[in-house]
Amino acid sequence: MIFRAIARLNAMGALFGAWVLLLICCLSVPTKSYTFSTTTFGNGAVLELGMFGSCYTFNGVRDCTKTNVGYHLNVTQLPQYSANPGALVNVTEAPLTAALIFFPLAVGSISLANLLALVPLRMVTILALGMNFLGIGAAAISFGLSLIIFIRANAVLKLSFNPSTFVDPVLGTCMWFTAAALVSSVGGFLFLLLALEPAKLKAVVDDFGTTVYGASYAAALPAADNRLRELEREKSRSGSSHGAVAGKRDRNIDSDRMSSYSASRSNRNSHRSARSEYDDEEEEVRRPSKASRPASRSSRRYQENAEDESEEEEVAPRRKKSSRSRKSARNADDEVDFAGRSV
Repeated sequence: MIFRAIARLNAMGALFGAWVLLLICCLSVPTKSYTFSTTTFGNGAVLELGMFGSCYTFNGVRDCTKTNVGYHLNVTQLPQYSANPGALVNVTEAPLTAALIFFPLAVGSISLANLLALVPLRMVTILALGMNFLGIGAAAISFGLSLIIFIRANAVLKLSFNPSTFVDPVLGTCMWFTAAALVSSVGGFLFLLLALEPAKLKAVVDDFGTTVYGASYAAALPAADNRLRELEREKSRSGSSHGAVAGKRDRNIDSDRMSSYSASRSNRNSHRSARSEYDDEEEEVRRPSKASRPASRSSRRYQENAEDESEEEEVAPRRKKSSRSRKSARNADDEVDFAGRSV
């Protein structure tokens, strides 16, 4: 936390320095005395080139052009001009100097990035990084354009005068200010990256019911589910059935989960075997002996049948004797009836 706060302060300082340097470049001649190119002539005259115009000073008299986006300067307008055959006469051209409008764009982008850097929030810091990146791009374009424009202007000024006329064109302070502002804005961008708070991790429940934390669902999925995604992609390419993919999905369960499941299953099996042995021992203890064991249903039926047969054997002679006596009685009655009829 303290490290990010220090990085944010350094970023704001770097961006503020870049903003000041670029603002000075925008306030160059004819507005202020800061220049991109300064040329000194042998008679003491000085030609100063800025972003929105130029100034010519001779004998203490300063003559400046109007402030304008894009200005044109011809060496024939200078009092000390002496024709040099074959030399260019246009020191600056309006289309090229108009491209220096990237300087104000860089100033605005970097100032806005510096204001956004005050808020220690992730989204605001990301916006500050974006504005800082735009400011770096605009400052780089401005520095490249200013190099092209004013190095060419110094070359034209040297070639446009006779060798007897002393001409000393040099790059002004705004060129070095632009380079320093570019380096400072890059440093501010790097410090803002260090001050950026990490994204908060979101809780995600994967396909196995496990709560994990990740920036996105794809990052939080386990390796097994990633394999399942590959299988689904293969299914879409090859046109295989959903059942085959489901079977592959069941077979591709995470090895750790399978090992824990098999371990728990073996523990349950061992517990069940021990429990069954204990139950068998108790049943042996509780089981009665053969002498005291009650007769089974088949043995009881056998005994009943044996008793019935013995009873039948006892009753059968009595039945035979009674049947004989009844038969003899009927025969006697028949004889008496026959004798009566005969008489």
